[in-house]
Amino acid sequence: MQTILFVIPSLDYGGAARQLTLIAEGLPRERFHARVCVLGRTAPWAEELRAAGVEVDILGWKRPFELAPFFALSRLLTELRPDVVHCWGRTPLRALEAVVGVRGAGRVFVSAALPPGRSMNWFDRWLLRRADAVMAFGEAEADRYRRLGVRAERVAVVAPGVRPAPLTPDPSPRSTGERGG
Repeated sequence: MQTILFVIPSLDYGGAARQLTLIAEGLPRERFHARVCVLGRTAPWAEELRAAGVEVDILGWKRPFELAPFFALSRLLTELRPDVVHCWGRTPLRALEAVVGVRGAGRVFVSAALPPGRSMNWFDRWLLRRADAVMAFGEAEADRYRRLGVRAERVAVVAPGVRPAPLTPDPSPRSTGERGG
C-alpha cells in the first residue's frame, strides 16, 4: 500500500482545495493510504475529507516565521514516511524544503504552484525543477512550467477532477424493457 501525503496551505473553498479533496476521496483505499496536511486553519472541506475516511492534520500556521508548524510537519513526515508528498502550491513546497529538503521527502509531486499573472522568483523555480513531477491542469499551464525550466518529462497534464453524479435508475419504460403503445 502506498502512502500519499497531500500538503496544502488551506482547505478554504477554492480550486486547489477542491481538486485535492476530490483526489484524496477518490483514491482506492485498498491501494493507497491518503492523508492531508493543512498548513493553516481548518475549513469545511476538512470535515468532508474526514467523513470520507481521509485523515486530516491541521497545523494552524498563521504567521510567516512560526516554528511550531514546521516541527509538526517534520514529525508528520518522520511518522508517516510517505511514498509521495503532493504539494499543492508554492507554500507547501517551501515548507517541505525548510523541513527536510525536497530530495529528502520521498517522491515529490507539485500542483497549483503558478502565481496568477506574476512571474515566479528564482527560489520557487529552483524548487519546482527539483520536484519529481509537476501536475498541470491544462496544456497552457504545462507550457508555463516548461518555460520555468521544469523538464518536459516531469510535467504531466491532468484533467481537473469532478465528482461523478450519483447513478439513479431511469424510470422510463425503455429502461425496464416495457414497451409503450
